[in-house]
Amino acid sequence: TANIQYWVGQDPGEATITIRDSDGEVVRELSASGDRGLNAAVWDLTLIDGGGTGMGFRGRANRAAPGTYSVEVSVGDALAQGALVVSR
Repeated sequence: TANIQYWVGQDPGEATITIRDSDGEVVRELSASGDRGLNAAVWDLTLIDGGGTGMGFRGRANRAAPGTYSVEVSVGDALAQGALVVSR
């Protein structure tokens, strides 16, 4: 799993977390708390496939390959960006 922490300073609301691969393709979107202050969300490293979780070998969800992913957290008009490294 990957823990994503972010700060909301003003205008709390629902947070949207968009995770993209190195090609800029969206691999996962999460909805999370946008409460004022420090927040956290957990990405279970599964990928979307046609709008849902893809199923791989023996019914297991497709997992993110090792590499660097970009993370965007938006709450209202505010946007923060960062990087997340997935290793083996």
